[in-house]
Amino acid sequence: HQSNIMAIENHSWDHNHGVLDNNNVNDDSFKCINDEAACDRQIKQAQHYLMQRLGKQHMGSYFAYPYGNYSAYLRHQYLPLKGPEQGLRAAFTTEPKAVTCESDVWAMPRFVCNNDWHSTEELEQLFK
Repeated sequence: HQSNIMAIENHSWDHNHGVLDNNNVNDDSFKCINDEAACDRQIKQAQHYLMQRLGKQHMGSYFAYPYGNYSAYLRHQYLPLKGPEQGLRAAFTTEPKAVTCESDVWAMPRFVCNNDWHSTEELEQLFK
């Protein structure tokens, strides 16, 4: 259903969260997603799932790193090579700063609610 109110984007298959059976070696982060198989499981599998449920025309174009972190392999090798094949155009960290023309599309900054702003007024201040 397309409402033009919100979009569903990719945030990984299972967030590599430690309470899940996902072989995360007790590391609740995304830094251990550092080879093609792990990246495919987390990103490609989620993209495929979204495409099946939403249809290709509504498939997400953006990826937000769980916990805001990533491995060097994921950022510098996997996403630049495999991301576009999967329909991805950019990935977002949790580095709290404004996007500029120089921002790396595979490590875009973003402001996170309740971390970087807590009210409408605080959010508005970020854009001034």
